[in-house]
Amino acid sequence: EGVTHSICTLEFEDHRPLYDWVVRELEYPHPPKQIEFAKMYLTNVVTGKRYIKKLVMDGIVDGWDDPRLVSIAALRRRGFTPESIKMFVELCGVSKAQSSVCYDMLEYCIREDLKLKRPRMMAVLDPVKLTIIRKIRWKSWRLRTIWKIRSWASERFPSGESFTSTGMILWRIHPESISACSPETRCG
Repeated sequence: EGVTHSICTLEFEDHRPLYDWVVRELEYPHPPKQIEFAKMYLTNVVTGKRYIKKLVMDGIVDGWDDPRLVSIAALRRRGFTPESIKMFVELCGVSKAQSSVCYDMLEYCIREDLKLKRPRMMAVLDPVKLTIIRKIRWKSWRLRTIWKIRSWASERFPSGESFTSTGMILWRIHPESISACSPETRCG
C-alpha cells in the first residue's frame, strides 16, 4: 500500500516485536518503519479525546469547538493561527519520555505569531482617579523616613479613605472612583 512509516504512542512499544515479526513473515519488499513517541500533554488542560467526548456528551461544553478546550477546532475558534500551532509543535518537539508542556508556551506562540501580523494596543478600561500629594526622591530618603511618612499619612488620612505608599509616590485614591474595593478589603 506504499506505507513507509508507522507512528504510534508509547503504549504500543510492547507490541513492536510482534509487529516486526508480522512484517518479516509477510516478506514486504520495503517494510514500514515503526516509531513510538510520547503523547504531548498540556498542564491543567483536558486533552484526551475520551475525556473531551464525555464533557461534550454530558453537556458541560458546547462541542468539540468550545473555546475552553484545546482541540484544533477550539483553538482556531479562539483565534490561534495555523502558524502559531505549528510553531508550538516545533518548539515542543518529539519525545520518548512522558512529560507535560506548560500552557504558557502555547500562548507565547500565538503572541509571537500575532506580533508580526497585527499592531499591539493597550487601553485602560476602568481608570481610577488619583491625586498626587507629594513626590519622594527614593535615593535621598532612608528607611526610617519612609516609616515617618507612613505614620504621617495614617494621621493625615482618616480610615475612611484609601491610602497607598510605594516609597516613591504617595497618593490618595478618591473613594468615589473605586467600585469593588473598600478600606476593609484593602484592595485599593
